[in-house]
Amino acid sequence: MLLSSLRKQSHRSILKRFQQTHRGMESAEVVSFDVFDTLLMRRVLKPTDVFRRMEEELGSSVKGFCAWRVEAERVARQQAPASHASEVTLEEVYDVLCQEHTQLADRRGELLTQELQVERDVTTVHPFGRVLFARARALGLRIVLLSDMYLPEAVIEELLRNHGYRGAFDLYVSNTCRQSKSHGALFPTVVGELGCRPEQILHIGDNWHADYKMARKAGWRAIHIPKLSDTLEAAAIDRPLAQSILEALRLRRFAEALFLPENSRSFWLRVGGKWLPRFTGALSRIP
Repeated sequence: MLLSSLRKQSHRSILKRFQQTHRGMESAEVVSFDVFDTLLMRRVLKPTDVFRRMEEELGSSVKGFCAWRVEAERVARQQAPASHASEVTLEEVYDVLCQEHTQLADRRGELLTQELQVERDVTTVHPFGRVLFARARALGLRIVLLSDMYLPEAVIEELLRNHGYRGAFDLYVSNTCRQSKSHGALFPTVVGELGCRPEQILHIGDNWHADYKMARKAGWRAIHIPKLSDTLEAAAIDRPLAQSILEALRLRRFAEALFLPENSRSFWLRVGGKWLPRFTGALSRIP
C-alpha cells in the first residue's frame, strides 16, 4: 500500500514546506516555478515510463525501444556543442535515435509524434503546484516558469494551459535557451531579462540540485518541495508499467488529500486567515 511505503513524517514535512512557501511569497516580487513534478506531474512514476508505454504500444517490431530512447538522449547530450550546455531538443534526440537504429528512420516522424501524444496523455495537474500557483496569482506577483526539458517550448506551454495555468507568465525552457538550471546559467539570464535583483525572486521546485542549490548559488531565494515519488521507498519506484500507473494515481490522491478539511485546517490557520478569501477566489478561477 502507498501509505505504508511513505517515509515517516512525510505529511508533516510537506505541510511545513507549504507554510514556508506561503510566507516566502509575501515578501517576494517574483515567484519562479519549476514545471514537471512541481506544476505538472505524470500519471506514471518515472519519465522513462513514457518510453515503456510507447514500446508496449508499438509491439514486437520495436522491442527494446525504451532502452534505445534513453541511450539516444544520453548520446545527444554528450555530442551537443559546449555552447549548448548539454541541452538538447527532442528533434536532436530522434536524430541520434535514428542514426543508431536505422530501421526506425522511416518512422521518425511517427515515433516523435507518438512520444508527444503519450506525454499529453500521461500529464496532469500537480495538486501542490495548482495551489501554489493560485497563491501567487492571488498576491498579484509576477510569475516565471523554468524547465530543464527536451520537450518543445510550445508543447510545454500547451500542457500548462490545458491543465489550468492561465494568465500571464514567462516560460524559460532549457533546450530553447541552451542554458539550464542544473548548470546554473539560466538563473542570471532570467534576472537580466526581468530587470530585478536575484533576492527578489523566490524559486520553487522539486530538484534539490537544480531548483535549490543552483538557485541559491545564483542569489535567488529557493524552497525545495520534493517530488511525490521521493516519498516512496526505492523499491516502490521500479515497478512494471501497470503498477507504476497505479502507484502514481495513489500518490496523486495522497497529495489531494492533504487539502481536505480534516488535514489542511491547521495548516491554513498557521498560514493566516487573512489570505484565505483572496486565495480561494483565485483558485476557483482555475479549472
